[in-house]
Amino acid sequence: MCGIFGVVAADEARLPGDETLAAAGRDLAHRGPDAAGCTRVAGVTFAHTRLALIDLDPRADQPMWDAARRHCLLYNGEVYNYRRLRAELEAKGRRFRTESDTEVVLEGLLTEGADFLSRLEGMFALALYDTVERRLFLARDRLGIKPLVYAETGDVFCFASEVRPLRHVFDLEADGEAIAAYLAGEDPSTQGPSLFAGVRSLESGHWLAVDRDGRVTRDAFFTVPRFHDPELAAELAAEPSAALSRRLEALFERSVESHLIADVEVGCLASGGLDSSLITAIAVRHNPGLVLFHADVLGRKSERDAAERLARHFRLDLHTVPVDDEVFLSLIPETILRYEAPFSYHPNSVPFLAVAKLVREHGVKAILSGEGSDEAFLGYASVRRRVLAERYPWLPGSRRDARGGEPGEGRLELLERRTDARAITDVAGDEAADPLCLELLGFHLRTLLHRNDRLGMAASIEARFPFLDHDLLTFAANLGPEHKVKASWRHLFRNRHLVAVKWLVRKVGERHLPPDLAFRRKRGFPTTGLRRLEIAPSFFEAGWLADHLELSKASLLAFVEEREDARVRLLQLDLWGRLLLRHEDPEAVRDQMRAHVGMTPE
Repeated sequence: MCGIFGVVAADEARLPGDETLAAAGRDLAHRGPDAAGCTRVAGVTFAHTRLALIDLDPRADQPMWDAARRHCLLYNGEVYNYRRLRAELEAKGRRFRTESDTEVVLEGLLTEGADFLSRLEGMFALALYDTVERRLFLARDRLGIKPLVYAETGDVFCFASEVRPLRHVFDLEADGEAIAAYLAGEDPSTQGPSLFAGVRSLESGHWLAVDRDGRVTRDAFFTVPRFHDPELAAELAAEPSAALSRRLEALFERSVESHLIADVEVGCLASGGLDSSLITAIAVRHNPGLVLFHADVLGRKSERDAAERLARHFRLDLHTVPVDDEVFLSLIPETILRYEAPFSYHPNSVPFLAVAKLVREHGVKAILSGEGSDEAFLGYASVRRRVLAERYPWLPGSRRDARGGEPGEGRLELLERRTDARAITDVAGDEAADPLCLELLGFHLRTLLHRNDRLGMAASIEARFPFLDHDLLTFAANLGPEHKVKASWRHLFRNRHLVAVKWLVRKVGERHLPPDLAFRRKRGFPTTGLRRLEIAPSFFEAGWLADHLELSKASLLAFVEEREDARVRLLQLDLWGRLLLRHEDPEAVRDQMRAHVGMTPE
């Protein structure tokens, strides 16, 4: 896992110098503390920081050149099927100098061009430069697990893993329309435009090319609706539940095994829920010394007990970081700095940063995480409530709003507002086995992946997601919802819920986990921290928001007083402006925030 940065310009006088490259590299040092490199050739400058997980030898450092030194690759990611792809490329006459997946990506692109992207199983954001054609080629993985942002002005085009390094080439400014949308209740996207004027994220599953004249072309090599396969959907519909369960188990076991590939130790996040527990159960077969990590969000929703039961069952070491109110408050500014946006949609971003720091303290560089299961197999409480309302209207409480839920826990109204349902219908059609699954694999999942990448890499930790294996997701997208959400009296007696979500995943878990973990009620990494903040209007007096809105002190205080319900969003936006636009010292911002912000008891 790495940090990448580059600038291309038709006029070489516009290219940044060594000091700028070094500064950009420092901004990305947390993404790659093991090695750093830069390249300056005709029309381009590149900087790279490396977190070494496969082939730790310096020969695998980047930027990486082909043998002819015509093409240069910057690559951030992991490709889990790189050994098989390497063997195929060697059969075509390609020769390799390293054991890295980076070189496989380089040689594959040179052999097959953009078509090679659809053969990569894993996560990546990359830049390939042709020094003869002076052509820059960027690409991002199918689901947008790895970030890639860019900006352009005149004849200068700049890209990076994060926004902050762009400040050394462009003046970062707020996008007025995006800020207004955020203040109106929208949450920042990880696709297309951002809160920063002129800064965009390359869409997941897309590539972009910039030629020597600065012309930009782009295309998609994958979109979420393409998961739908009518033949596979019909095949799965004809299979009994027991056979589907075994099929899922085989796909999942193969995925977990591939996600353990590394030349360093790989650990596992253990929330105490079904998904991370099942990952642990499979991973420990291949790695008996697997180490578990848990963020204990103190209060009535603590899940530490379940995580400890999992560790005892498999006789594994569990490391826990307590996240109390004091820790929560102190980490808010750093979370926004690394998230590079307000994190209102995912309040649990704070404990995620805390557990990432814990992982790094124990010398582990990569962790397995359960993201993707709830989207692929309909694991959200809002789905269960909808099923209750539609299938069991006679049950008490079934007519309660089926679209509610905590922020960041899959509220269907947000999903419907953020997903392109028309595109899904156009490609998959009404006969899609599970159109809701396809919707969930869009906006909401991308925000989770953004959280995990930015906050994991803040602590120099790579997060890996076995539930996002392409074959497994293809299976899930074409599996009928009746195998994911099911009424069960057994589940009712255990969890006080008649409808069980992620049913087929639970059936696999039943063969590998104690019953209390396999059928445990989903908690969703809960935290009430943001809801309990007490924010004094005086915090905003010398802040960024006052300048942006061009308000006097009296007008600003009136503005904040009138928006008490939105004060948390205003706080996060103000911190974002101070840290990402004014570039204020994070510790000073934290101390100033603490002087005006407290928390009510839970």
